Amino acid sequence: MLTMGFVLVAAMGGVAPETVDSGMAAHAFALSSVRLLPGPFEQAMDRDLAYLLRLEPDRLLSGFRKEAGLEPKAEVYGGWETQGVAGHSLGHYLSACSMAWASTGDGRFAERVRYIVDELAACQAANGNGYAGAIPGGKDAFAAIERGELQVKPFELNGIWVPWYTMHKVLAGLLDAHAHTGHARALDVARGLADFTERVTRGLTAEQFESMLSCAHAGMNESPAELYGRSRDARDLLARADAAALGRGTFIAHWMVVAQADLAVLSGRVDDLAELDLAATDEGLRAQGVAVAARARLVHDPVLDPAGEPAAWGDDTVGAVGEVRAALRSGHLHSDPDGLQAAIDLAEQASLPIEAGEARLWLASLLRAQGTVDVSAIVRLAQATLQRCGVRAWDPRCAALLAPPTAVGVVRAPDPAVAALSQAELRVVDAVAAGLTNREVAAKLFLSVKTVDFHLQQVYRKLGVRSRTELAVRMTGGGPTVGQGAQR
Repeated sequence: MLTMGFVLVAAMGGVAPETVDSGMAAHAFALSSVRLLPGPFEQAMDRDLAYLLRLEPDRLLSGFRKEAGLEPKAEVYGGWETQGVAGHSLGHYLSACSMAWASTGDGRFAERVRYIVDELAACQAANGNGYAGAIPGGKDAFAAIERGELQVKPFELNGIWVPWYTMHKVLAGLLDAHAHTGHARALDVARGLADFTERVTRGLTAEQFESMLSCAHAGMNESPAELYGRSRDARDLLARADAAALGRGTFIAHWMVVAQADLAVLSGRVDDLAELDLAATDEGLRAQGVAVAARARLVHDPVLDPAGEPAAWGDDTVGAVGEVRAALRSGHLHSDPDGLQAAIDLAEQASLPIEAGEARLWLASLLRAQGTVDVSAIVRLAQATLQRCGVRAWDPRCAALLAPPTAVGVVRAPDPAVAALSQAELRVVDAVAAGLTNREVAAKLFLSVKTVDFHLQQVYRKLGVRSRTELAVRMTGGGPTVGQGAQR
């Protein structure tokens, strides 16, 4: 396995077997969707559950409170919990309780998850820097890393037994708590750990980073990437610029291109769409690349109708982010304010502030287009939420939505035939009139080529045109068309 910093790593070994694309994506069942029937497997699970309930969360948390300068509430467990990997058992326990809740619905496990997360948050607050750990001497070891001082052995880093391995267990437990119980605060605590980790490793050179990773670090190359995938927060992607170069041609290099492009768009660092190089994206990431490019177009054109860019929410992201984007896509395609509000609610429930801010922006865009309500309060809330996350890319669109509406251009006499076109047909017509091919239209509107062909044939029949050229002329002035500023 190639270690390239704390980023998502794919194991690339041997020759991939030949596969057949069924056109269907495979996703794991949620644990909450499966229940064991009476039998030996259920009996084994029951014994595991009883063991989990015998363990005392305060004893597992004892070292965390001690290292944070807080009074422990119970005596720490012995064995490894008093040594260099102290705290890793809590991470495993948090994962186990989260999965037990999802598998059984037993509220006792959900209560333990909430309690542990709240205690870790208290430790973070006491430490004041996002750190929450039980490793004796761990603070000194991480401080040395931040200074660039590294003493590395296969299972020892700065005199501590695998500190990143231990950190990963806690981070993984928090991610499991968020995934299986929906506890939003777990994601907040995980972000604090990610923020701490980014700060500690920020000053390391590529050579130092690679040297450090020769010490066992478990899944610390995966969890920050998982955080980014759930929240799109720049703090959560601990990706180094040299990592993509080290892994050129691998899945991770392609993944980093998409992730870094997404963050560049959000921060407003892309001045020219030509700079957004997604051409080399791995086939498995093509939908994400298309989505980033679509969002970039919405950023660069503050008055571009988001309904015309459904690909912006058309990637195959799963989990809470995927649910939010599915709701956004549906709300846009059906011009449904309730659907967009549902996306906002989902994002807030999952503690995804960037997704919530963007969803409010799209709701304001739709309501303003419909002319139903004053959207200024919605826009200001969206902008404040996004700016708190360091997202300034949408500021021009917010300004456009807050500006008083003005008449633009000349409105020609309404064309009854154009007015009779459906919203789906109008979107295809606009794209074709702009010079796009049917395949390009399909990619832009997240449709199949056959669907685009069908809509065009219907449009030709309704408007009495016989070619794309006639259609473009009809839509841009060669006949009684709807001009800028008119209602369609």
